[in-house]
Amino acid sequence: MKVLHISHNDKGGGGIATSRINDCLNINNTNINSKLFVSRKYNDCPNTFFLNNKLNNIFQSLKIKLSKKINILQDSPNKILHSLALFPSRYSSYINNYPTDIIHLHWVQNEMLSIEEIGKIRKPIVWTLHDAWPFCGSEHYPYGLEDFRYQKGYLSTNKNIRHKYLDLDRWCWERKIKSWKQNFSIVCPSNWLANCAKKSLIMRSMDIVVIPNPINTNLFKPYPKKVARDLFNLPLEKNIILFGAIGGTKDNRKGADLLLKSINYICEEIPNTIAVIFGQSGGLDDLKSNIPIYSVGILNDSESMALLYSVANLFIIPSRLDNLPNTGVEATACGLPIVGFEVGGLPDIVENNKNGYLVEPFNYKKMGNAISKIINNENIQKEFGLNSRAKAYKNFSYERIAFQYKNLYKEILKK
Repeated sequence: MKVLHISHNDKGGGGIATSRINDCLNINNTNINSKLFVSRKYNDCPNTFFLNNKLNNIFQSLKIKLSKKINILQDSPNKILHSLALFPSRYSSYINNYPTDIIHLHWVQNEMLSIEEIGKIRKPIVWTLHDAWPFCGSEHYPYGLEDFRYQKGYLSTNKNIRHKYLDLDRWCWERKIKSWKQNFSIVCPSNWLANCAKKSLIMRSMDIVVIPNPINTNLFKPYPKKVARDLFNLPLEKNIILFGAIGGTKDNRKGADLLLKSINYICEEIPNTIAVIFGQSGGLDDLKSNIPIYSVGILNDSESMALLYSVANLFIIPSRLDNLPNTGVEATACGLPIVGFEVGGLPDIVENNKNGYLVEPFNYKKMGNAISKIINNENIQKEFGLNSRAKAYKNFSYERIAFQYKNLYKEILKK
């Protein structure tokens, strides 16, 4: 069986998850010839390739710049990423002619494929959703928990009153309705995203299954704390709270501001504690924290990331909305207790009072209390940490996820 995965790149949240799916299919004796085709290649993986054509690279860059300028024509209160998927690519004919049994789409925005081109793919399509863009308009996540346009239709009557100028969200949604006549096989990494897709007007009639993103539990595992802290030059005698995301504290959706409020609220209860942030370079001077904050910058290799988790006593996910963040899966595999808000796909990672705490969105005081409870109790840290590691084996291991995808592919080809 041959499968061609398609992703804009092999970097970032969606790109990393896609690379791991491709890897787990190739190393678990699935008898699947799995390849990953990207527009931008950053990592040295033998099963990942791109069309290294100078003219094509220039064309792609121009499309991205022009798309951003057009996006300015709508002033949406939802400041999350918006993608128009407007311009035709030089990839569509290549994809249709590629010798494969299944086309497996992933994060194909940033003008890699247009909405119309996706509708012209002639082979069976599996689509793993790394955010909500495929069933929304141009936005990658709804505007908070009370935004239901993707369920009811993008009408002039339900547009947010702060949404000014053109309604490009509605325009993109209508193009999807018009162009996507075939039934895709939809994979959602979290139950939350699957429930959203099932309620959406675009995907409610499609086959939707939940398959989490995989993690290599042989690489992401607990390492000796002293070794890890020495490598990152962090004090051994301190308790460490760890937080990280692409963009670090700059992405409002990731909730770094809520984490700071939580820390400041209970700072007197955790006097021997520091916070460590990864995912951004600089930009910490403006953070008003009552405990010391260290930054380890941007880490680009899995080995360093796996070691970084072992410096911490606790990992925090204060996201306002998230699918199944790679950082949460990674922290689980590395045996860390986790605290997060009970939103999005976080309940798929954190089992309350078993491997961490889920707290009321977006109650920073309750988050602070949960942080204090774990930091001040070594027995809870140990118990929750062991449970996290066990959960990673059970739910997110390469072997388990490869088995689930193989069965899905077989069912699709039978049809």
